[in-house]
Amino acid sequence: ANMSLYQPPPYDLAFFQQVVWNVADRGQWVSSFHEGSFLGLHFSPILAVPALIERVLGPDGRVLNLVHAVAVAALIPAAFLFLRALLRPSRFGPPLAAVLAIGIPVWGTMQDVMRSDFHPETIGIGLALLAGWAGLTKRHRTMWALALVALATREDVSYAVAVVGLAVAVRGRGSTRNQGRFLVLAAAAWAIAVFGLAMPAMRAGARTDTDAYYAWLGGGFAVLLAPFER
Repeated sequence: ANMSLYQPPPYDLAFFQQVVWNVADRGQWVSSFHEGSFLGLHFSPILAVPALIERVLGPDGRVLNLVHAVAVAALIPAAFLFLRALLRPSRFGPPLAAVLAIGIPVWGTMQDVMRSDFHPETIGIGLALLAGWAGLTKRHRTMWALALVALATREDVSYAVAVVGLAVAVRGRGSTRNQGRFLVLAAAAWAIAVFGLAMPAMRAGARTDTDAYYAWLGGGFAVLLAPFER
C-alpha cells in the first residue's frame, strides 16, 4: 500500500511525452492538456531532440526518463566545474567545489527534481552551469553555445543564464568580463522577448496551467524587476 509513496508522479512524464509524440509524429507542438501551442505554455524547443530520437526509434516514454536521469547526474560535474572556476585562484577552491557539488543530490530541492519524472529545465540548469565554467575559463564560443541551448530548454532558465553571466562578469578579466556582461544582457533580452511577447502571443488569451505561477512575473520589461520586487 505504501509503494505509491515511492513512485514518481506520472503527470509530468505523460504531459511532455504527449508533446514529444505529437512533434515526432505530426510536427505539431500541441497536447490535449491545454489549448493552443505548447510553446505558449512552456517555451522548450529543446524537446525537438527527444522527438527526433523517438521518430527514429519509435515512441517510448523511457527516452524522457533516460534524458532526465542523465540531466540530474550531470548537475554534479557541471556544478563542480563551475564552482572550481569561480573560486580560482584559491588553493581551497577545488576541494570546496567538490564538497558543494557532491552534496547536490541530497538537497531537498534536488529530491523534488528527481521525483518529478521529467522537466526540460533540469537540462538547462546543467548547461547554464557549464556555460559559466566555459566563460570563466575563457572558452567564450563554448559559453555562448551552451547558453543558447540552455535558453532553449525552458523560458525561466533565462534567470539562471543571467546569474552565471553575472558571475563571469564579476570574476572574469578583460574580454571575459565583457563577455559576461553581454551574456547578462542577452539573457534579459531573451526573457523579455519570450516571457513578455512570444508566449502571450502564442497563448492568444487562452487560460493555461501556468497562469497561477507566472502571473507574478507580469509582462514586457516587468519580468526583469519581478524577481527583485517579489
